[in-house]
Amino acid sequence: FQPCPEHRDFRASQCSAFDSVPYESTLYTWQPHYTDDVTHPHGACVLVCKGRPRLDEDSNDANPEAGGGNGREYVMVVAKLAEKAHDGTRCRPGSLDMCIDGQCRRIGCDLRIDSIKQVDECGVCGGDGSSCSRPLYHWALTSSSLCSATCGGGYKMSRPVCKNRVTGDEVEEELCNDSQQPKPSVVECNTQNCPPKWFAEEWGPCTASCGGGTRIREVYCMEENNNTRIKVDDIKCGGHKPWFQDACNQMDCPTWYTTKWSGCSVSCGEGLQSRTVECRDSKHQLSMSCPPASKPSSTKTCSTGIHCPFSMEGSEELLPGLYHTQPLVQPYPPPPVPQKLIGEQNLPTEPRWVGYAYRLFGNGEIIA
Repeated sequence: FQPCPEHRDFRASQCSAFDSVPYESTLYTWQPHYTDDVTHPHGACVLVCKGRPRLDEDSNDANPEAGGGNGREYVMVVAKLAEKAHDGTRCRPGSLDMCIDGQCRRIGCDLRIDSIKQVDECGVCGGDGSSCSRPLYHWALTSSSLCSATCGGGYKMSRPVCKNRVTGDEVEEELCNDSQQPKPSVVECNTQNCPPKWFAEEWGPCTASCGGGTRIREVYCMEENNNTRIKVDDIKCGGHKPWFQDACNQMDCPTWYTTKWSGCSVSCGEGLQSRTVECRDSKHQLSMSCPPASKPSSTKTCSTGIHCPFSMEGSEELLPGLYHTQPLVQPYPPPPVPQKLIGEQNLPTEPRWVGYAYRLFGNGEIIA
């Protein structure tokens, strides 16, 4: 075998070949989907791809890993597009192992099938590391950390440290050659799909601001893998499906409150009665949310059933509601009539004011 020149990933090319083929009546942009779970029904040599729905306005360089372009979010799908990947397809990234007739076969550094040869630290395929001089201090990678996720795709990392080759102890980094320091190793792990579980979206708005309403939300059964959620049939999710409908704003609506009517404003005739009208909420706090159309009246007319008399002297009028009387005769006795001499003419008496009684009715009419 001869190593292949640099070119696009072979598995990615096989996935993208289905970009123009509708899957469940929808066109997708496909990329390889890997799993390191050997018990997974989609083995390393089955062509399993993950796809993002294609839209006409999608840009050609939109990143499928982002879940959508142009600010949109899409549900990714994972599908088996072929029973077997083409012969020569790598079983997984970074490995020489390849698929042959649907089976993952081990490939050694000598590029032979089922070979166990590996490159030693001297860069020799199948060597034992004795073909090169080795300094006392050397770089080594620490053991991999725990995977950051138990399923759905996580990462584990190894960092470079400087070690004493004889004792195996970790020493100061200055003792190792900086130019030979390897980069930290970050590899994917636990890429198998997580068990499906329920995902609920945010609640929608309540149908009423008070007095009892309802709100709804969408609830899906989803698989999550590599931070991508895939919608599946509800039957795959265990447990009780979360409620998609809920009661909301059960508190009483603000309402109008009134005090008792006051007494009539007059002691006779017609007047007014008043009362206080306030809008209060369910906590009896003042509110501005009561419907104005249903606001009760704060005043009303009232009648005592008593006609109001009044007096007028000159141009002075007595106000309605105040009971006034004026004597019909002068209250003081008249002066005595002087004796007349025989033959004396009658002189006119001195003029004087004589009062009258008046009555004012509710319609404003004055009757003497």
